[in-house]
Amino acid sequence: MDPSKYVGIPYVLGGRDRSGVDCYGLIFLVYFEEFGIELPRYDGVPDDCERAEVTNQMIDGARTGGKWLPVQDPKTGDVVEFKILRVSHIGLYVEPQKILHALGGSGVCLEGLDRPKLKRRVSGCYRLVA
Repeated sequence: MDPSKYVGIPYVLGGRDRSGVDCYGLIFLVYFEEFGIELPRYDGVPDDCERAEVTNQMIDGARTGGKWLPVQDPKTGDVVEFKILRVSHIGLYVEPQKILHALGGSGVCLEGLDRPKLKRRVSGCYRLVA
């Protein structure tokens, strides 16, 4: 997977394609384009609620043996959850210590997970299993 082909996609609340994505929309787009997996779209759901729903599905799935399992050693394609104040944010682990994520005002960017700003806010990593 080449993360650079996603860098620069604009941030669009509720976006699910290359014309614009939000943080979940990026996960949706990459999973479809790179892995052929169509995740739920969550169309029309406000961004904060959407992220909470995705996070709840991951955590609940982990507790009930569902499709999302928590991992300690993330690999390319795993979802990394962050807590920013009271709101969840998600990004995609793409290479050693790097995440691809969509930020309002910046669009999709690639950042080092070792940056203190991000590292201290990681609250979980999840892998989708068949």
